[in-house]
Amino acid sequence: MFTINFAVDLFSTNEKDPQKIAARAKSIARQTLINAAIYQLCDVTVEHNITKEAAETIKDIQENLEKYPEVYHTVINAEHEFFEKVNIDTLSADAFTRQFKNKTFVHNLAIFSNYWVNEISQAIVNRNRAKQVREINDTQKKINYENQKGKEIKNILNPEEQAEVQTRVEELEAFIHSQKEFYKSEKGFGYGRIAGYENIKGDLTQKFIQPLSMKDTDFGDIIPNAILFFGPTGVGKSELARAITEQGKCFMLRFKDPDDIQELQEELDFITQKAKDKKGHSVAVIDEFDDYGSDPEGARVFADFIKDCAQNNITLLLTTNNPLDIDKSILKQTINIPVGVPGKKDISEVLRFYLKDLKQDEADEVAHEIMQKAQNGAFSNSQLKELCARAARGGDVNLKDNMIQLVKAIPPEISKKELDKFNREIKEIREI
Repeated sequence: MFTINFAVDLFSTNEKDPQKIAARAKSIARQTLINAAIYQLCDVTVEHNITKEAAETIKDIQENLEKYPEVYHTVINAEHEFFEKVNIDTLSADAFTRQFKNKTFVHNLAIFSNYWVNEISQAIVNRNRAKQVREINDTQKKINYENQKGKEIKNILNPEEQAEVQTRVEELEAFIHSQKEFYKSEKGFGYGRIAGYENIKGDLTQKFIQPLSMKDTDFGDIIPNAILFFGPTGVGKSELARAITEQGKCFMLRFKDPDDIQELQEELDFITQKAKDKKGHSVAVIDEFDDYGSDPEGARVFADFIKDCAQNNITLLLTTNNPLDIDKSILKQTINIPVGVPGKKDISEVLRFYLKDLKQDEADEVAHEIMQKAQNGAFSNSQLKELCARAARGGDVNLKDNMIQLVKAIPPEISKKELDKFNREIKEIREI
């Protein structure tokens, strides 16, 4: 949205002087970045749908930007890198304006700017979270006060008055519960449910989220018909599929396990119709896809179905531990995403994701121990999650020491043989 709005705003005037157009670019970039970030947070797709909340937030941040340090620094960094990307200080004014006529340049600029819009949105969310945390604490104090007040005056209130006090307490408790659920969902929504794996998230953003967000514009790429996540057990393939479903604001269609080919065809026809009934894009997640894609008849049905998925507003999200068992007629049509075991940086982020009280240097130290232990194998993400849960239940021993003890005592569940198999699969699939 940012790139389109920026270009429209930049060239919407009758100004013909390239130097004045370039100067205008500098004056509108910051405002357009903030607008795009707020629009994204409020799910605003067109200007006339701007809510009062979005308009007020935009005005507040534009007028008081320096009062919100995290948002301010993110906007300044975004603005600086954006100016470098559009060559505003290195090209002549004529060359600067001409590059916006190049479709490839504008497309690449959209992908680049989307990253910074997301960063600004997250900074704004963090600012709002801090405000809401204070609201939660204030509400908790009110609950405690109402409870204490209720105990003190219970003996002098009639039943109707006692009921009124109790209702007030319950309303406050419901409010604080809703706020806590908000934080829970924020962390567990979209990419927020995945710790680490920034390279895969970036790849998925470029190949799925970005084309999806721009499909109704002249700059949109083709939305993939199907994405196949492959890798060892427990690395988070299914979780990634569900994360990009949420990140892309897609409808998730349920795929029912068929008993035979006729039922499979009927199920796929049903999914197609359901997707056509939806206004947005839909996905269907199919785990252990090699169960279907390795059968010749099943592979034929899926190969025919996949080729028309995107035009029917569907993308299949498939997972497998055995990608080479899937028929090549399918593998040639899917975007194939290898999901390997977490590296040291990923491990550190996973640890801090599940152990909030673990400091960064402690997480890095534990991650180092895990990498040392995994010379002939690897810990999966699901195993790391379980180790974190056990460490948190460890009593008086501090989290770092508890984790290191567990790592030394428990062998990695992914063997070297499985890792070698995965590396071979990556090479062979690249050649298909």
